[in-house]
Amino acid sequence: KFVLPEGIAPDENNAKRLLQKLDDIKQEHRIANIHQIVFTRRHELNVLKVPRFGLPIWSKNVLAIGYPLLQTMTPEHFDSALTRRLLQYSKGRNIVVNWLSFMRRTWTLYATSLKERKGVSDLIHYCFFAPYASFYRNFAVYASQKDELIADEKALIVCNDRDLLKGAQTIRITQSTLVQYFWPKLNEAIKDNTSAPAHIRPYHNLPSTLATLLNSENIDSWFMRLSQEDKNEGNPEAPFAKRMEAMGHSKASVPSAFDVSAANHYFGDQYDELTDEMDALWTSVVQKALLLENLETEETDMLLPFRLSIEAA
Repeated sequence: KFVLPEGIAPDENNAKRLLQKLDDIKQEHRIANIHQIVFTRRHELNVLKVPRFGLPIWSKNVLAIGYPLLQTMTPEHFDSALTRRLLQYSKGRNIVVNWLSFMRRTWTLYATSLKERKGVSDLIHYCFFAPYASFYRNFAVYASQKDELIADEKALIVCNDRDLLKGAQTIRITQSTLVQYFWPKLNEAIKDNTSAPAHIRPYHNLPSTLATLLNSENIDSWFMRLSQEDKNEGNPEAPFAKRMEAMGHSKASVPSAFDVSAANHYFGDQYDELTDEMDALWTSVVQKALLLENLETEETDMLLPFRLSIEAA
């Protein structure tokens, strides 16, 4: 059994408009079947191939949509990003490079799933897959970057180039802001015992906090550096300067403030309820990490300092 992304599954009650959007994209374009959708805690928009059995031959496609991504993009920019991602894994296109890129996540999934098991044989297999997955991630970096550039070319056929560029730059800047500022601040608050996990409610506070960060005096320099990124060694993301060039642009621009996010648009009256569920999920994960840490140190106080990483948050 393979570990699936942790999160909330959408249904007709909480995400009817989003499910309809996915159906529309499928009707208009020749994309791979999506067998499962999950809203995750992380800032991501990925299609994961999860093996149904032991070998990565017969798999199901899982669309992982990060809830923070939905909260920090306009509906138009999210639609372009979503269409691009689905076209990237469309049937019969760019097969070899696309497969090499896909396998970066698949081998990591093997290692993660084996780590969760307790058997002796699973441990032996994990000792093999963990270093192999790490090796393959580095080996396939060029293929992944090439795959991202080809995905931009595909998307330009059906998407507005400005929406595609705005969506791409928003994803990159937001991701960096979350990793460098937002999640570390929350980790620090818990570590210093200034706030309990259940009181933080990160997803309720994320949109306003990010809006404040994006109004800082450094924002222009952030986008300038992004425009000049011509190398991205060791990272599967293609250099942003090359992506802009492929889209016919030479400069990234600071996005305008917006009132309605993709999450507001697609969830409507269900937005607050879904956000509560995501906050509860985050709290559960953090409290579990706290408990495991304290058990390792033979402590029982749930608010002792701990080593919760940004990834775990």
